[in-house]
Amino acid sequence: MRIRSPRRRLRPRGDDPPSPTLLLFAFGGLMACLAAGYGVLFTIVDDYRDEYGISETAIGVVIGIGFVAGFLSQLLVAPYADRGHARKVVVFGVAVNVAGLLLMALSMMLLGGRVVSARRSRGAGAD
Repeated sequence: MRIRSPRRRLRPRGDDPPSPTLLLFAFGGLMACLAAGYGVLFTIVDDYRDEYGISETAIGVVIGIGFVAGFLSQLLVAPYADRGHARKVVVFGVAVNVAGLLLMALSMMLLGGRVVSARRSRGAGAD
């Protein structure tokens, strides 16, 4: 007599946790979009310099502030995640990162050049 294994569902029903396959594709797609946001910043920084007359020092500040914010948020937020609140930290970090992407997309057009604050929020949310 042969026993068949149950089929795995891609969509959770009720209180079932989502399948690992669904989580892999969801978070993989999200991380690809967030990495593309980083890539766009580094590739168009020369265009920002030429079009808006931004100095090399200011560009260095814009890029460096994200790394500094990421480092500081790791020091401040990691103990909270270690105490069992990792899911909240991840969800909050993704939300801050997405907000930073949106702020960065709108910063030159609508908000009068608030690229540094957008980059700071991206760096803080990247953890």
